[in-house]
Amino acid sequence: MQKIKVLIVDDAAFTRDIMRKGLRAEFPSFTTEEAPDGLKAQKLLEKKPFDLILCDWEMPEMNGAELLTWIRNNDPIKDTPFIMVTSRGDKEHVVKAIELKVNNYIVKPFSNDKLGKVVANVLQKTMGLSAEQLRIIGGKYQDPMTVASKGLSGAIPAAELTRESVATAPAGGGAKSAQPSEKVLMTVRFRGSQIKLLVKEISSELITGIIKNDDQIPPIMEMTVVDISFDGMTSRLNAFVYTLQARGDSNESEFVDITLKLVDQDDSDKMKHLQNFIDSIA
Repeated sequence: MQKIKVLIVDDAAFTRDIMRKGLRAEFPSFTTEEAPDGLKAQKLLEKKPFDLILCDWEMPEMNGAELLTWIRNNDPIKDTPFIMVTSRGDKEHVVKAIELKVNNYIVKPFSNDKLGKVVANVLQKTMGLSAEQLRIIGGKYQDPMTVASKGLSGAIPAAELTRESVATAPAGGGAKSAQPSEKVLMTVRFRGSQIKLLVKEISSELITGIIKNDDQIPPIMEMTVVDISFDGMTSRLNAFVYTLQARGDSNESEFVDITLKLVDQDDSDKMKHLQNFIDSIA
């Protein structure tokens, strides 16, 4: 399952501890790392990516505004979600934070509940997660059978998560689906990587296909973006990896079966474009 990695930046160890404990209370499965100022945070970000940054505004060496400016001008990490933590909630600071392209901000002091709501709001928007998905990834459902019984949509039967049913379940769960009459390749992007997927079946809910077995395979529950190009338009569909299954009995098999579950059903424009694409390849 995907792990959300959070970088906490604040020159006060006490405040870093509050944020770390607050995140743990709201999202037990999140992993955290800490930096006491912007310069040390910069060095960490040069070594590894993070899914979210919680950063104090006023710090020595490099403050939060300077760190955010550096991030937004650094292509590999420029879109990293950034929440500014500040003791000053005046209009001038809020306007400046918006100008610097901050994703959100939180004013000290704050409760665990407030921190959790701000973090949830940012991650749902930037990662395309539903509230249910975030609760699962964040560790709110610790019992595997609870996850299986609720699923990501709140209505996925536990049997659908077993290997036997994956092999026989129709793509789309009742939605109109199509098996391409000709070869259809799609680009699937995740965490700075991308793979090609050979489509076997597609509906407004699921895409099943084949990918190469290499080190670029996204893990179960990983959030992805699928590019659908058709009729002069490209829709970027948000999805997560629903199932992975080896083709054959060897771990050296060249290809892997993959199922992606789409999460953009509320976006009528994307769904209309996708349905037109499905109709065209049937």
